[in-house]
Amino acid sequence: MNRLEYLAQWPSLRSDSRSTRCWRRPCEGDPRPDDGRGEDRADDPARPVELTADDVRTYRIGSALNGAGRWPDGDRRSGPARWAETVGTFWEAARDAYRDRPFHIPFMWASDAVHGHNNVHGATVFPHNIGLGAARDPGLIRRIGAAAAREIAATGMDWTFAPTVATPRDLRWGRCYEGYSVDPEIVHAYAREMVEGLQGGSTCSRGASEHRAARARNDFQTTLTRQ
Repeated sequence: MNRLEYLAQWPSLRSDSRSTRCWRRPCEGDPRPDDGRGEDRADDPARPVELTADDVRTYRIGSALNGAGRWPDGDRRSGPARWAETVGTFWEAARDAYRDRPFHIPFMWASDAVHGHNNVHGATVFPHNIGLGAARDPGLIRRIGAAAAREIAATGMDWTFAPTVATPRDLRWGRCYEGYSVDPEIVHAYAREMVEGLQGGSTCSRGASEHRAARARNDFQTTLTRQ
């Protein structure tokens, strides 16, 4: 049986968010990345486990991911200022990497902030998603997203792994608590509100520096836009 047999019956989805390509149209003579050297292709967002600013400068690495157990200099009590300082060194390294090129591909920092910016000492930690799902309150999820975005922005980061859009049905899965519900309607409503809370709305120009852009996956992830 063709596993895409029912593809034609799937509903067509339309996002309320505009394309993230917010930049002006290129003018004739503008430098373009595809005119660059082969090593510039290293800007693709690889997320190595161990990474230094020198690595970014040397290999033009496009992004970094920190999860649980990763702190500046191994200090789990690092606050927002220390995190922002660390992230800033990677941004500067990325700028240095393209100093001799006619374009600059910005560096993105990802953090595992599923229900609050919990990897940062002193940040607000919200209930696990399974508990939030039981609340049946999409508006609460939007407010949580907005609060998390402000705290992520305070550390200079660009990207968070939220919202979770999984609908776990087997309790043997070790992360079933990361899903809002087994009911896809609840997950659908919550995921939308979380994205809106993180991004600050569905417009391309977000304006406020504490808002970030979001994308979801089936186990968790959201993209943030540096202002």
